[in-house]
Amino acid sequence: MKIRKDMNALIIAQEISESRNQETMRGTENHIFIRDTNVIRRLKLDDILFAEAMGDYVKLHTQEKLYAIHTKLKTVEERLPSCSFLRIHRSYIVALNKIDTFQGGSLQIGSRFLPVSDTYKKILNVRMNIL
Repeated sequence: MKIRKDMNALIIAQEISESRNQETMRGTENHIFIRDTNVIRRLKLDDILFAEAMGDYVKLHTQEKLYAIHTKLKTVEERLPSCSFLRIHRSYIVALNKIDTFQGGSLQIGSRFLPVSDTYKKILNVRMNIL
């Protein structure tokens, strides 16, 4: 039990440190490029609501469209600026400014409710600047 708490504290500290480092490095990027069928498409970061892991694919959810790309969620997490996006579960990364509600073990973005694992709940609380 103590080892698990120590690991969670270490993960939180590492996330915050990486977030600060990436904020300075990626402050000017406002898009990513994704492969959409046979086309390389520029996708604005502001359009992304959340990313969802589905086996060997990641679904990028936007208001208008759903993009399924053949990659790992870890790769998407590394490409997205951590100042704006946060992993909340082993299968989900969310845009922090798109969160509508957060209660207990889930949060809401639009009409979708997404699970928040205990590991990432503390990080989410810190990053949301809750009063």
